[in-house]
Amino acid sequence: MEQTLLQLAYLVASIFFILSLKGLSSQETARQGNRYGVIGMSLAIVATLMNSQVDQYYSVILLIALGSAVGYLMATKVEMTQMPELVALLHSFVGAAAVLVGFASDRSMGVGDGHPASGLYASEVAVDIMIGAITFTGSVVAFLKLRGGVKHPALQKIKALQMISGSKPLILPNRHKLNAGAALTSLMIIVMYAVMSGKPEATGSLFAISLLTLVSGALGVHLVAAIGGADMPVVVSMLNSYSGWTASAAGFMLNNDLLIITGALVGSSGAILSYIMCDSMNRSIWSVIFGGFGAEPAPAPAGEASAEPQEEREVHEIEADGLTAALNEAKSVIIVPGYGLAQARAQADVYQLTTLLRERGVDVRFAIHPVAGRLPGHMNILLAEANVPYDIVLELHDINDDFPDTDVVLVIGANDIVNPLTQEEGNPISGMEVLEVWASKMTVVFKRSRNVGYAGIDNPLFYKDNTRMFFGDAANSIREVVGSLRG
Repeated sequence: MEQTLLQLAYLVASIFFILSLKGLSSQETARQGNRYGVIGMSLAIVATLMNSQVDQYYSVILLIALGSAVGYLMATKVEMTQMPELVALLHSFVGAAAVLVGFASDRSMGVGDGHPASGLYASEVAVDIMIGAITFTGSVVAFLKLRGGVKHPALQKIKALQMISGSKPLILPNRHKLNAGAALTSLMIIVMYAVMSGKPEATGSLFAISLLTLVSGALGVHLVAAIGGADMPVVVSMLNSYSGWTASAAGFMLNNDLLIITGALVGSSGAILSYIMCDSMNRSIWSVIFGGFGAEPAPAPAGEASAEPQEEREVHEIEADGLTAALNEAKSVIIVPGYGLAQARAQADVYQLTTLLRERGVDVRFAIHPVAGRLPGHMNILLAEANVPYDIVLELHDINDDFPDTDVVLVIGANDIVNPLTQEEGNPISGMEVLEVWASKMTVVFKRSRNVGYAGIDNPLFYKDNTRMFFGDAANSIREVVGSLRG
């Protein structure tokens, strides 16, 4: 009876998790989706604590309280600009937990007991350790890349850390063969471990899974290190999927239906999101999984923009008064936010500008690229935080055809997602879908400098005749424009 009630509680919790995912698919229902997730997790925790097999209540409650306190501090103290790093770090926790559960399961199952089912169970343990180790080390590398490398002075002296944590991809000779070798070695260890588990005289299981952890961990480091900074949003999404499959594998290990279901939900939804993002970036999903598209920027053909900004090329600058005059004449305005908006914390100022223009009858909308920012939905979160109405925030495919009929486009802190070089051959972002802002009557780019974007290549948009560059901190620049409009 107890197990029946426990499974029923887990089933209800799973339904809440499904409702949570459905709610998070839209900005209007995201808050309700979060509430469903909290309810589902609370129900799962209470049901687990009521299980008669749990007898260490003080330890469990203490750890839940400690984890809740850490989570609360993270949620309240971490800036929105650091959210991509936090997400990558949280993925690493899932991977580490799976590895630790795998080691605990190895000690508890008694490898070598000769039980007929021990071989299958051992396979589950080993697979979970492999996926968990890849998720853990890959997420740590993604965290370091998003953070801009290691920050501690002592660690900065370690050349290997600098190589794997920089925004540039780490391209080792024969890297695909290295990946294949590590994967094959891991699979061989899994098979040996499973066979070993059914033999009463077998020993060395701890050594086997320790070696598996090291090999799989090294594979996770190399897979993510070989991917350039411009593609990190896709990597974060894919690591989210890995963390889900890791949790699902742990569910099989622990015979926990809730972990199996929720892990599969997270894993499949992360994989679908990664596929959508790869499609918009003209990438192959398999190249993400196998670290295949990390490559040095190809040299630009003659006549195209090079990988470095050309200081001698002419740009047309604009200041607050000039932009104010253009906005006073405009009937339609599209705002394209990027990571620079997050860095400048300019979302509240952008909201003020939006409100002011809409009060004057200007049609203001936002154009969101799938990989704007450093993680999926980063810009949507920022705009929602600033109370920008959801109905004027549109995705790339819903607004890209409207640029030719737009009077003014404001590009705030975005670079690679508005780069015309995607329509040319021979560069790292060739074929990627971008917001074609250059088709508008006037494009104003808010930027601190003429530095290249995260992909490391110059942007010909800056030099077009209908483009104006507004240099400076985005928040201060927007405030100047708002003040000028009001004046």
